[in-house]
Amino acid sequence: MKKENKKAFFLYLLLICLIYPQVVFLGKSLIASLYYPEEFIPPQYQGKKPLNIFNIDLGTPAFYEVPVNKLAGNMYLKGEFPLWNPYQGCGTPLLAQYSSRVLFPYQILEDISPYWLWDYFILGRLLISGFFTFLFLRLLGLNFFSSFLGGIFYIFSGSFVWFINLEQFTNVAMALPIFIYCLERLYKFNSYKEAFLLSLALFLVMAGGQPEIALYVLFLGGVYYLFRVRFSVDKYPKFILACLLGSGFSLPLLIPFLEFTRYCFTAHPFSPAHPLVHIGTVSPTPLRIAISLCMPKFFEMPTWFRINPANGVWDFLGGYIHISCLYLIILGLFLRYKNKKFFLFFLVFGLGIILKNFGIIPFKWLGYLPLFRQSWSPRWAGCVWNFSLAIAAALTLQGLEEVRNHKRLSLFPIFIIIGLIIYLFWQTNILQNLHSFTFLFSDNIYFPVVLGTFISLLILCLVFLLVRFFAKDKFFYLSLLLLVGFESWFYIPRGFGYPYCNFTVIPLIFGILGLFFLVRRYFKLSLVSIFLGLFSAISIHLISPQGFPSRKNPFPSLGFTRFLKDNLGKKRFLASQTIFFPNFASAYGLSDVKFINSISIEWYQKFAERLLPERFGGWEAGRLWFTTIPLNWRGLSLYDYYQNLLKNLKYYSLLGVKYVVTPKGIILPLPLVYTKEVKVYENPYCFPRVFIVRDVLYAQNWQTAQDLLDKIDLRKTAVLEKPLTLNFLNSLNLREFSYIKGYKPSKVLIETQLEKPGLLILTDVFYPGWRVYVDGKEEEILRVDGLLRGVYLKEGKHEVVFFYRPWSFIWGCVGAGGSLLIGVLTLFLKRRDS
Repeated sequence: MKKENKKAFFLYLLLICLIYPQVVFLGKSLIASLYYPEEFIPPQYQGKKPLNIFNIDLGTPAFYEVPVNKLAGNMYLKGEFPLWNPYQGCGTPLLAQYSSRVLFPYQILEDISPYWLWDYFILGRLLISGFFTFLFLRLLGLNFFSSFLGGIFYIFSGSFVWFINLEQFTNVAMALPIFIYCLERLYKFNSYKEAFLLSLALFLVMAGGQPEIALYVLFLGGVYYLFRVRFSVDKYPKFILACLLGSGFSLPLLIPFLEFTRYCFTAHPFSPAHPLVHIGTVSPTPLRIAISLCMPKFFEMPTWFRINPANGVWDFLGGYIHISCLYLIILGLFLRYKNKKFFLFFLVFGLGIILKNFGIIPFKWLGYLPLFRQSWSPRWAGCVWNFSLAIAAALTLQGLEEVRNHKRLSLFPIFIIIGLIIYLFWQTNILQNLHSFTFLFSDNIYFPVVLGTFISLLILCLVFLLVRFFAKDKFFYLSLLLLVGFESWFYIPRGFGYPYCNFTVIPLIFGILGLFFLVRRYFKLSLVSIFLGLFSAISIHLISPQGFPSRKNPFPSLGFTRFLKDNLGKKRFLASQTIFFPNFASAYGLSDVKFINSISIEWYQKFAERLLPERFGGWEAGRLWFTTIPLNWRGLSLYDYYQNLLKNLKYYSLLGVKYVVTPKGIILPLPLVYTKEVKVYENPYCFPRVFIVRDVLYAQNWQTAQDLLDKIDLRKTAVLEKPLTLNFLNSLNLREFSYIKGYKPSKVLIETQLEKPGLLILTDVFYPGWRVYVDGKEEEILRVDGLLRGVYLKEGKHEVVFFYRPWSFIWGCVGAGGSLLIGVLTLFLKRRDS
């Protein structure tokens, strides 16, 4: 068995290398930030730029995740725990963001590694996922090749191919087969060791980075274990123990996250009275794009309105399955074999999630349940139904060995699939609008789609022929593996433009020739054909002017970033989206007032929207991206944005914005201090990062406090939510000073001297969990202006330390430590007893 496992592991590794040779061997990259170098100023970028045929929210990994990965890695390497990010939006929780993935072990290894290894970590998720899918299927009793092909169906499904660099997605997708494998081991062996391993797998699911995917993965796991155990009462105690331990291990993430939800703005609100609370049932997947579930080339080519890293139709699907996988699944409905109950379980579960995504009753009703109503399954549940259907296809392959009437039944799936494709093709509205179809066809957009559709149907016919005539042949599995391997390669979008996208059919033709020679026992010719197929695949990548970008540092040292590092100090800057996306500041260690978050601190969110407006209404989730994107479709432009900036300059000044970085064509009435690839203007009205005020107003809450900011001098007056009496007016005193002596992500050291009592203001965002110590004694942090941190100081010289150690994290660590102790003691005591 160990030899088989090693064989499977290295075969998956070989297959990944053959399907992604340009990444493994040719220095190309899957790092999302490199796909859109025009979104910020590149250092005279010379590499290939892919045509945007991914179109599945590359913006999230490119502009949100990758910079945060770099920040978390830098913090770990410096011995700092990534609890707080001081570089985005005047500070924001990092661990509690959940999607930052800072507790996921695999992500930690990736984050602390140099950038040229990141692609191999991205592909490594495929290797781990395929291997544990294989182990699970072997544990169910499937043969080697059925188990191996089941892993291929999963790791080259759309969940990984389309979202391969969306790591909050693929982390949980990778943890899914590990979790199910550990569940099956617990069922079979029912030992405390297996319960402990299951608890670790549960932690991986929870820490992967996406709570919506984790919810559906846990749902699958829980239903599967109930299906396996049913009325075997003796198997439940260890399962419950594993769930408790796994939840305990996850507490350092879960408790800070739950605390954050009390103080956050989110597009997935928890309040039952909120109008968006039923996001689990709104915006179902349109039926017109369902054809891409098994024919993923159908909507691949971009159109005029899909040229940016914006969400496309694939975002509503969450993945696709091979058409060969679909054939096997439908065939499995007609076969009778030993593992049919497992087949039906995974088929019903996977199909149920798909029907739920399309809003079909009663499956849609799942979205009304607590937590499920906060989760948008069309994208986030993709790996769950992809995995379920991959397992169902593998079980069908095993069943083919046990039946004798497969030839008579093998034709039924062909009729069903052809009928389904015709129906879904009709739903695309292409046949109803032939004029539009002809126009797009002439524009070279739909020709590759037609070719891809033809290839999918050809693969369907080849799978049918293999099953009908060679299912009992000793080379059946090898032939099917060859076909599925080339099918997997063909479906992967590579960013080729026209006509090079059509050349991808050449390797597939060689693969089909190799398949023909293999079944005819012409082994040498088969090997030659396969080699020519691989050679032609690499050649297309070499000659195409577009494709995967070259691997390079996604955070290069640029002229204006060097200027900011040398001159910014502890203050902040503001750059437009066309220059610098918000979270990139985190990777460079620069402080930006903009942000891209999954959830944001509510009072900073409202401050940005009310006083620094860039979005006037619009989509709720879009409000979490404060990027300075010009809303041209609303009659605004980048010029309008800068006019708004000047109008609200005093609020930017309050936040310590020293520099404004603009494109070269923008002219502002501010001192120009840098003009090369961009312009950098200095804000002469910028506030110090720490300063003293003695004039105080009182407000009932942070909302009313922010309402008063238009009416006061922000440099001299502060608005508090708690009464504080200061009977001294602000006056110029040269013997008073306040400055930041040390600044770290979770610790700010300030030295100050006051002639009279006053309120010290640090222009970082207020958030529960921060504590302040004045001369070693803890004092109360006050929320100032409904936004910032402040502390009352008496006269004299003081050392003030702001320190971030939230009790939510401390209690989470205590819970995790207790869970680990219980788990280890249980293992030790049971081993000693035995």
